[in-house]
Amino acid sequence: MASRRLYKPAIPHQQALVEMAKLRGSTFDPLLLDQMLACAHRCEEIHRTHADAESRPLAGVR
Repeated sequence: MASRRLYKPAIPHQQALVEMAKLRGSTFDPLLLDQMLACAHRCEEIHRTHADAESRPLAGVR
């Protein structure tokens, strides 16, 4: 959700967490989501660290 895709733009990390929490128990396994949310701050750090790679054009896409 927080990464750009060919078919949709990225959404802010915090907004992605809110959306995932709304889908807890239907789309996302509650136990796994709880674990991910417990370390969400670290996930955001990793995402920011690799943000430059996301802004590069995809191979073969013009």
